[in-house]
Amino acid sequence: MVDEIYIPIKIKSILFYFAFFCLTIYTVMESSTTSLSFMPKIRVYSLWTAALCCSGLLNEVFSYIDTDKYGFCIFSSVLFIASIIFGWIFGGKVGSSGGVIRMSVYIVEILILMIVAKKENRTKYCVRILFMFCIIMCFINDFVDITGLISFTKSRYSILKKYVIGTKFDVVYLHLNTVTLLTTNEILENRFDKKRVCLTYIALAAVLAISVYVDCSTGVIGSVVFAALFSLLQYGNDGVKKFLYSKYTFMITLLAAAFILLILQAIVNLPVVTNFIVNTLKRDVTLTGRLIIFMLFIPTMNGHWFWGYGLGKAYSVSMSNFGAADAQNLVLQWVLQIGVVPITAMLLWIMSYFSRIDKCNNKSVILPIVVLLYTYVLLGIGEITLNYNFFMFLFLLSCISNYSQITECI
Repeated sequence: MVDEIYIPIKIKSILFYFAFFCLTIYTVMESSTTSLSFMPKIRVYSLWTAALCCSGLLNEVFSYIDTDKYGFCIFSSVLFIASIIFGWIFGGKVGSSGGVIRMSVYIVEILILMIVAKKENRTKYCVRILFMFCIIMCFINDFVDITGLISFTKSRYSILKKYVIGTKFDVVYLHLNTVTLLTTNEILENRFDKKRVCLTYIALAAVLAISVYVDCSTGVIGSVVFAALFSLLQYGNDGVKKFLYSKYTFMITLLAAAFILLILQAIVNLPVVTNFIVNTLKRDVTLTGRLIIFMLFIPTMNGHWFWGYGLGKAYSVSMSNFGAADAQNLVLQWVLQIGVVPITAMLLWIMSYFSRIDKCNNKSVILPIVVLLYTYVLLGIGEITLNYNFFMFLFLLSCISNYSQITECI
């Protein structure tokens, strides 16, 4: 009689993966709250369930903490949370206190899971969980839209057509995320040969087609930008790669995205550019009001520069001052809500995670995620791309930067 083989599964492992799965739900379904009435509660339950699981990992975190490795991330996380809380207090306690608490909890959870994932080599499974969830959501979203299985009611927050995952922008972002995770997974599995490179380009072509189908010019631009940056980092010389992998290049690009609209305003006023936008692209010369919003942004912030109008107040403030649902810029959207002081802490927090790539000896493993983050920053010039999805890929970038081919804990 053959003895049974038992594979021990640690309780800590269950807590870790379940926490990450809950955080995946909270992250990926961020914009579906406008389409699915039950999703806000599910996201909140997921966040607090993840917090409960993370509390069971605190002993491991304290035993793993190395100030040389994680000091910058820990300091920037504490500073970011403190600035958000102080901003809410000093700003007259306007905005959503629940939003402040949830963002603070999310930042702590990201930090805890990052430390444990890096120490116990759980990175590859995190990528798989997020990848599979995104694939499933892509299938559900596309199937429902094609078949018309669900008829969504119009929202007072947006005139855009609604999908399971949110708006047409969220549909495109979800598919871009999936392509990124597909490529990253193939790299981590040591399967990224020429055929897989071709598969990435084919997948990007599919995202491009989906963007055209949902009438999202942002998706078309994003697909092209992703393909161009992917090619540069895949086939470019060492100088180009060193430049794009630099944390300083990334942060300067992120900051420039907030102010480049000033330059764009002068550019679009050129006759040849105006003609191209209006007659060729069939778009509004103000880039669907984005330039007007930027001109109104500075006077709108008078008296609110330090602490903003309050987290969660972006819609009401934007509608009353811009006649639009948001500030149409990845950095300015946050400045509008939390002000200059917390946004400075946020940028420092982002830099602390992105700078982890300095420790990465084999940059090819982080290539797809770096490309995605750059793509979101560039799209963020005229869109809201600095969100929980952005934060999640920062988390993965930090974990993968220290990835080891050692057999991972299950």
